[in-house]
Amino acid sequence: MYEFTYVAQRPVVVGLGFASLRDLATFLRDAKTDDSGIANPLAGDVRYIYTVCSSQPCRTTRDFVLYGFNEAEHPQQKTGSGRRFDHERVFDGMINWKGGGSGIFMNYRFAQPGRTHRQHIARWTPEIQFPFADVAFFDRITGKFGSRLDSCRQTSTCPKIFEANSANEYWAKASSGLTTDGQGHDLDLSKTENVRYYLFSSFPHGAGTAPGICQQPQNPLAPDQLLRALLLDLDDWVSMGREPPHNRIPRLSDKTLAPALPQSGMGFPNIPGVVYNGVLHTGDLLDFGPQFDDGILTILPPEVSTPYKVYVPKTDSDGNDIAGIHTPDVAVPLATYTGWALRAEGDPLTADGCDASGQRLPFEATKTARLAAGDPRLSLQERYKDHATYVGLVTDAARRLQGERLLLRQDADAYIAAAEAAAVP
Repeated sequence: MYEFTYVAQRPVVVGLGFASLRDLATFLRDAKTDDSGIANPLAGDVRYIYTVCSSQPCRTTRDFVLYGFNEAEHPQQKTGSGRRFDHERVFDGMINWKGGGSGIFMNYRFAQPGRTHRQHIARWTPEIQFPFADVAFFDRITGKFGSRLDSCRQTSTCPKIFEANSANEYWAKASSGLTTDGQGHDLDLSKTENVRYYLFSSFPHGAGTAPGICQQPQNPLAPDQLLRALLLDLDDWVSMGREPPHNRIPRLSDKTLAPALPQSGMGFPNIPGVVYNGVLHTGDLLDFGPQFDDGILTILPPEVSTPYKVYVPKTDSDGNDIAGIHTPDVAVPLATYTGWALRAEGDPLTADGCDASGQRLPFEATKTARLAAGDPRLSLQERYKDHATYVGLVTDAARRLQGERLLLRQDADAYIAAAEAAAVP
């Protein structure tokens, strides 16, 4: 590891992407023609505009709202529907999938918006800083009071927002900062009536199967089915005022959110051949100097401290997350799925986090094999007495999610068909 620090010159203007997003959406909604007289192909047809993103683009949309860009620049020129507003909303709804609790390195001199903060990747870049949450509170670390929604609340331009995160975002992207004050207290989420929060239980940031650079086979769980349902829920919320599914996240108050260490407190079982060291990728406070709030970084590398308490989803005795939305894979498991993983190189006990990856740790097939391996988790044979039992439990889990509007019928049917085709137990 080494540091290379130098004096840079001629910074370019950055942050124009925020204005571009705002102006394109406003044009499509409101304008008849552009400045050259070319017709808007959607003139008069746009009723609502949503954003759907994944990872880095979601940190962009979070800062887009933070900096007040969800207010149209010229609301008085609205002509598409003949209505006029003092303040016009740009985006009506947002699905932020795995944006974590942070923003993006864009509204700064010499910004690098492609950088993303992890344990040893761009760790000392300005991505995670107060305000973290949509709930306004006083942060005793920085001495500041505020929230990410302050600007849009002042102009009544806040969109409806789904903050959906994988378990990995709690380990690597400060997701607990969305719902806690970083000092051991839950925030009152009733104060964010326009935001809903969802944990996709035991999901990784990026799905995989082979170990790659990690110690164990990676976690293959993918979010598509849940995101399809949430998109329809968002549309119902915006267009019809139908309340979306309630928050599904871990909380300190019900002990489903916990520190990563000790392992016993977090709940993760001692699985033979599997290392748990509780390594986190976040929690730092980075001091870039007195001009940081103006977007100017004068202390590089920054002065680093770790004052914020970071929490992760607590697990059950299998090692799967207790809180959140349980897909049938997690509700009726064949394995332990984690949102964290460790790198294969070096000492396994002190290994670094394997970035965006999770793990899939299969259950033994029989009780005899489980006892021989010393595995504390029940075998497939002990969990599911026959194939019909397994299929019935998957069916119940899938239909329950469908009833809660967290799974579409065709996706519930697909889960059930896969269970029927599986050789389980």
